[in-house]
Formats: sequence, C-alpha cells, structure tokens
Amino acid sequence: MTGESQHPFDAFARSNHERLRWEAYRLCGNWHDADDLVQTLLIKLYLVWGKLHQADRLSAYSRLALQRTYISEHRRARWGREISRSELPELPASVNHAHSAEDRLTLLYALRSLAPRQRAVVLLRYWYDHSIDETARILGCSPGTVSSQTFHALRTLRLALNP
Repeated sequence: MTGESQHPFDAFARSNHERLRWEAYRLCGNWHDADDLVQTLLIKLYLVWGKLHQADRLSAYSRLALQRTYISEHRRARWGREISRSELPELPASVNHAHSAEDRLTLLYALRSLAPRQRAVVLLRYWYDHSIDETARILGCSPGTVSSQTFHALRTLRLALNP
C-alpha cells in the first residue's frame, strides 16, 4: 500500500504509534499494559475519526484521549490486579544516561506506586509542563483537584524516593 492511497487513520496510527506507546508506558509503567492501552485508544479514535476535523490538533487530542482512557481503564479495574514480576522493565535506548539506571528504575517504580489520576497529574504537570488550569481542563476536573492530587502525589514520591 502506498502512502497516497493509505486511509488517513492508518497514516496517523502508523506515524504516531511509537509516541503513543511511550506515553502509555509512562502512564502504565510496563510495556504489556502500554500496548493494550494504545490498542484501546486506537479503537476509540477510529470510531470517532470522521468527527475529528483539525488534523494539526490530533497529536494533542490523542494524548488527552490516552490519559483519559488510562484513568477510565483503572477505574474499572479491580483492586489487587497488579502482578509482581521478577523481571525489571525494559528501558528505551533513547533514555538520557546522565542518571544511573538504578535511579531511573527507582523513579519508574515510584511513579507506578501512584494512583492513576495522581500519575496522570504528575506527568501532565512535570513531564509535559502544563499549568494547573491546563491540567484540570485536560483531565476534566477542577484546578483544586489538580493541586490536591499534585500535593499527595509528590508527598508519596518523596516518601518512596527518600525513605
């Protein structure tokens, strides 16, 4: 299939799959759940593809939809669903090697200890550098909720990283 005859959704999915997968990994903390999350997101996007009109905003829309899908999936999940594994998560080749691998793994495990909404707030505020108001708009909650979730998430991370 050539690029010219390719359906616009196919082109979007192929060109954004790795970016979405990495964003999902940062939310989920493991590749298997990240792959499932991206698959769920792509199904949702395909179902509303005809209603999406601003091609230049698809990247932002897909990031927002990914975060909301992640939170939604975790709301439905039962408590205690997480499975402990003896293997460490795979690290990307593009990771900044200025910090030790042990530091990066410690941070990943600490992020995984956060509740889904807290993890989403931390990523939006500190990874994507969104303001409190932007984060609230993206997550569909009040700025006060973002502030509260940020406070609790940072407290949890401090305790996990500085026992």
